[in-house]
Amino acid sequence: MLKVPLLTILLSAGMHAQAYTEVAADRLTCAEITKIVEKEQRYYLQTAFDGIIPIYVTIPVSQDPVCGPKLRVWYEIITTSDNPECHVGYNCIPG
Repeated sequence: MLKVPLLTILLSAGMHAQAYTEVAADRLTCAEITKIVEKEQRYYLQTAFDGIIPIYVTIPVSQDPVCGPKLRVWYEIITTSDNPECHVGYNCIPG
C-alpha cells in the first residue's frame, strides 16, 4: 500500500482548487464567474501592477441584497469574455 503524507494530499488539493479559480474575470464567461462568486464570494481581476487580485463580493447575485443602517447596495458589474456588463453580486458600502 502506498503511503502519502496527509499534508502532501491537502497541499495538492489546495493548489488544484486555487489554480482553477485564479483566472481573471475577463477570460471566463458570465455564467462561470457567477458560479465562482456563488461558491467562493470572490472573483479575480487582472491588474497592470499587482497581477491577478481577488475582489470579494459580500452577497451573490442569487440572493436579495440587504444592507445595514447607513449602508447602501453596490452592484458588482464586471466585464467577462461574453458580457461587458455581467452582474455577479452585491456589496454594502457607506452611503
